[in-house]
Amino acid sequence: MNCKEGDMAMGLDPENYGRLCKVNHPAAGLTGPGWTCTTLQTWALTMNGPDGPMDDYPAGTVFRTLDSQLKPIRDEEGTDEMVRLAGKPEETTKPVEVVA
Repeated sequence: MNCKEGDMAMGLDPENYGRLCKVNHPAAGLTGPGWTCTTLQTWALTMNGPDGPMDDYPAGTVFRTLDSQLKPIRDEEGTDEMVRLAGKPEETTKPVEVVA
């Protein structure tokens, strides 16, 4: 699983990409591993099953979602994910000429 209890996570599905939530605890009854979360901002959710109407719900709404639809945001020691993927930038020692 990507997330763990207490994480802040961002949504990965198209309707909620980049929107934030708090991961509360594991959720049962989904089609795969999932979480019960609390929205930290407005989210587009279907509250009556996958075929129910989608609507915007405010911050503080509790909902369930698959782990695969979340990306955890953690402030931990270690290499930042983007640095790991893109590589560490090389330091330049080339002098910079300033034109006045």
